[in-house]
Amino acid sequence: MGATLKVTVGPAVVSNDVMVVPLAVHLDKAGSGGLSSDGKKFDVHLAWDRNDRFSGADGVRLVDLDAGTVQETFKASSQSTSLTDKEPDDATLHALFKPVDASTINVLVPESGLFEGVPVVRDGKLSEEAKKALENTYDTESSPDPVALETFTASVDGASDTRVTGKSVTITLASDVLFDSDSADLSAQADTALKKAADQLSTYPGGQVTIVGHTDDVADDAHNQDLSNRRAQAVADRLGQLTSMSAYSVSVSGKGESEPRVPNDSDENRQLNRRVEITLVPTESTSTKSDAGKDPSGKGGGDLPKAEGPVAKGSEGVTVKRGSGEDKLTFVLKEVSRRGKYLVGEVKATGGPGGTNVGPADWLQPTQLAGSARGEEDTKLLGAITGLSLLTAQTR
Repeated sequence: MGATLKVTVGPAVVSNDVMVVPLAVHLDKAGSGGLSSDGKKFDVHLAWDRNDRFSGADGVRLVDLDAGTVQETFKASSQSTSLTDKEPDDATLHALFKPVDASTINVLVPESGLFEGVPVVRDGKLSEEAKKALENTYDTESSPDPVALETFTASVDGASDTRVTGKSVTITLASDVLFDSDSADLSAQADTALKKAADQLSTYPGGQVTIVGHTDDVADDAHNQDLSNRRAQAVADRLGQLTSMSAYSVSVSGKGESEPRVPNDSDENRQLNRRVEITLVPTESTSTKSDAGKDPSGKGGGDLPKAEGPVAKGSEGVTVKRGSGEDKLTFVLKEVSRRGKYLVGEVKATGGPGGTNVGPADWLQPTQLAGSARGEEDTKLLGAITGLSLLTAQTR
């Protein structure tokens, strides 16, 4: 893309049932290609829009790092903004949120960064631009209230991953680690993954546990349904031997090939779909468990996984090339700072001479999961750098 923008956020203004967050944009340098409808203009709303039905800044989020929550826009305003280096190069978009009680907010802007300490004004005095934006708004499908930030941890060998939301913990175990092909008998190496899962469950005082088996689309439906049932039961039986399940209400079932994680269109994707999922809805909020999703063994030492690409210090950056042309990006991570129990860093991506036709997020996908590295296919996450990982010898 190559465009350089200066973004100014705030102050936020509360007016009746909506909090308007203005985002003023100045185009310092026009790029080539990239986010443009005609190849000549830089369309800001294409970078900040995260809803297929609207244009505007509804991809902007409020982040409360103390409470561990994120808040989405609950109204969208159709604002199309194109900037050039020859015409007036300033514009303002508006993100619309349910009002908050805080005096300041942290605003996360896609591909621009985290703006901390943005003041909130409650006098209801909106600019003329903001009033115009509110004249043409639509309710989105997003929840207006804050939701808990999620965490995702995966073993570097692909044997398991853990996703923690505000209400549940989902541990996904790879069937290729647990079982031999077309078998429901636990393999010799299955206990390593199952012991870690049992240790994670034991950190909660109780709750509802569902254990569900899944297969790929090889063989017929009836065979896969039966295999998934038997595999789920084998996992449930072994977990009961490894830890006391008396505090949990446990249900066991199989889904066969009916709920694939990703499309069954390659050997790699079929491997991802062969899995057993253990979902815990605990009696207490997962947010009270600061160590949820971590390697329960506590072993953070050892050698890091062997790198398959360039390696450098974060402040120096690495340049990644794609294909045979000049399509490349340089990524720099100058520093990471602690905010409560979270680590916050800003990744700067700089394009090469030829620019790039895809956003930085497309370059940071360490797995075969197209939507995100967290185990889901979601087109709204294609602009997020979910593929950026913190590595230990065992987890990412």
